[in-house]
Order: sequence, then structure tokens, then C-alpha cells
Amino acid sequence: MLFLLLHASPAYLPGVLNRLVERGMHRRFSWDTLNVTNATTCGGDKCYFQGEHEDEGWLVGGRSYLIQQSQGWAFAEELRAQFGVNHLLGGPPFLATLQRQQAKYLNAKLNQSLDRSKRPLWRITGTKSKNGAKQHYSAGPHPVQAVRSCSWPKCMVLKCSGNDPNRLRRLGPNNLTAQAIEGFVASATNKTNLSMGIQHDFAMVIAMIEAHPCLKSDFQVYLRNDGNVLNIDLDRCKRNKFGSVSLSDTEQRRLARRNISLTTEPLRLNCRDA
Repeated sequence: MLFLLLHASPAYLPGVLNRLVERGMHRRFSWDTLNVTNATTCGGDKCYFQGEHEDEGWLVGGRSYLIQQSQGWAFAEELRAQFGVNHLLGGPPFLATLQRQQAKYLNAKLNQSLDRSKRPLWRITGTKSKNGAKQHYSAGPHPVQAVRSCSWPKCMVLKCSGNDPNRLRRLGPNNLTAQAIEGFVASATNKTNLSMGIQHDFAMVIAMIEAHPCLKSDFQVYLRNDGNVLNIDLDRCKRNKFGSVSLSDTEQRRLARRNISLTTEPLRLNCRDA
């Protein structure tokens, strides 16, 4: 394999490296070590689980979610190359087969251990356990993706839509409250580098969302205490069957009126519709 890598063409290398990364992630992942903890949080089509190591986590989607996750990975890499805005994804998604008993255990833990606000928003239609609990993961293949964990106070989320603090519970106090900001800034080893880094990276973020207006929808990024801004949840840019971003005329007009800006002193995200 080393000979092939050394003599491969530039166009061939990214595909080879992606497959190597994917195989490595597949070997590290195990359903049996997937624990439902306070760090676990779910959305409309996937859940985040903290990994065995402090800086590692896993995104596990519903059975039909592989295409969206794959498109999100490709988009994240495109934005990193084009605008220099990095992300937290550890590699492309892969399929891992969930056995029937593992699915039963995982669904039970999601229903019993998670606060209702953090449970999956999807369920398997018409399927419930004997005690009536909702079933979210069925036996069979599911898309899994490694993600680098970055919790508060090392990282803090910036988010435009929604004011529900429960969605941000694993990141620390409520989004951009004085307490959250104070803890985040205090964790930075160099406050000047933090301020300068945020200003530099957020300028790239503004260029990025102007080029891709779909990113204004449910806008969210991570701030890291070294000043880096990191993309998250890029599959919110919904695509049609041809792989192109699909926005209605109404949505295009609405997003065109949305202005997003960031101040560093005080640290504040401003989201306004003109």
C-alpha cells in the first residue's frame, strides 16, 4: 500500500486516504462501548455519543441518513479548502451493523437515561417496545462518523436560531450568557490571540456564508479557546437527488435578508433579518 501511495497520482490520493481513514475509524468503533451519558444529545436524524477517549465522539444516524452525512463530509472538506474554516469531523461516514440485542439495549438507554429534550426527534414508525417506549434505532446497518469532541469551556457554540438552553447543555451554561462567556474566555491561555483569532476566522465565516447562503439557516459554529471558528452540522444545507442545494424562492429571499455579525468586546453573535 505504501508503494501505491508514493506512486499514486494527486487525483487518486484523496480517495485512497479517505478509504484508509474510514477503515481505521471502523476498527475503532464498537456498538458495545457506545454509552448513553450526559454528553449524549440527539437531533432530527442523528445522535452524538461521547467516545471512550475524552477528545473523541461518534455521530450515529438513522438507517437512511448515509447520503446526507456523506454530503456533509464532502461539504465540510470543500469549505475548509476554499475558505480555511475547519470542522470537527474525523473522517467520512461508514456503515456499521447494529445487532438486534444491541438495538434493544441502545433504545432502552436513550429512553431511560436521556432528558426528553435530548432524545432523538425521529422514531421507527409503528414500532414500540413492550413497555411502549419509542424505538429509534433498528437492527441493521447505520451510518457512523467520528467527530472530535470539544466541550465547554474549551469550545462554545454560537447559534442563531432557537433559545432552548437544553440543546446546548453538554457545552456548558446557556448559549452566550455572561457565565458561559466568562468561563470560555478564562480557559484561553492567551486572550489577545483569542480575540485576534476569532476576528480573523469569523471574517472567513462571513465570506463562506455569503457564498453559500444555505448556511445562514439554523446558523451555528463552534468557537475554540485558541481563536479558531469551526463548522458543525453542515448537512443542514439540504440537497436534492442531484446533489445540489435546494432552496425554495421564499427561503432564498428570507436568507438574503438575514445579516450575521460577531463582536468580540463584548463577545456577541448578532443575527438580524432586514
